[in-house]
Amino acid sequence: MDYADTDPEWLAEVIAAEIGREVDYRAVETEGAARAAALLAELL
Repeated sequence: MDYADTDPEWLAEVIAAEIGREVDYRAVETEGAARAAALLAELL
């Protein structure tokens, strides 16, 4: 998308086309905060 070439009508069409589209997210590790806390605890 080129900002200089974007007009409100086109942007609205693109947004409307994307709303409700099925998405597939990558899995994300959930223990990051606990690992960070453990590393910091070792330093203290």
